[in-house]
Amino acid sequence: MKLIFDIKLFLGMFVPFKLPNQNACVESGLECPLEKGKAYKYEASFPVLKIYPKLDVEVKYELKNSKKVDIICVLIPVKIV
Repeated sequence: MKLIFDIKLFLGMFVPFKLPNQNACVESGLECPLEKGKAYKYEASFPVLKIYPKLDVEVKYELKNSKKVDIICVLIPVKIV
């Protein structure tokens, strides 16, 4: 099973934010395949480069299955300083 980690920034519209590794089953703490009814702790990080502007933005954070169906989708307010 492959889980896809997908991030989009809301800048008036959703803009994709590509990561070097979008496979959420690798180096995330998840044990794939996921089992229904089992609790998981998912950890992820991504770089915030100095070239990024300082701003408040909402980040749409999605974890999708191999059919690109959302397993989880959250909108998180983020402040880049």
